[in-house]
Amino acid sequence: MIVLRRIVPIDGANIAVARELSGTVNGANKVFTTPHNYKSGRISIQYNGQSLHSPDDFLETGSNQITLISVAPRIDDILRATYEITLV
Repeated sequence: MIVLRRIVPIDGANIAVARELSGTVNGANKVFTTPHNYKSGRISIQYNGQSLHSPDDFLETGSNQITLISVAPRIDDILRATYEITLV
């Protein structure tokens, strides 16, 4: 599997691809942040390779924060996001 971890311009947009999310991974925490602010509605989350969808699986709860609804990642789980970065 190839995982890209850099910001790349796509059609004039800045996209962060497969970025790790920050947050406590303990089987209870459901709030995670991205390294950058992202455009609302322009984020996709992957949990152990499966796509999560808003608003059924997660909510956008800040300009760089998401809250998972039904899963709380454990230490060996992989949580990544691809999103369009908000440029200031």
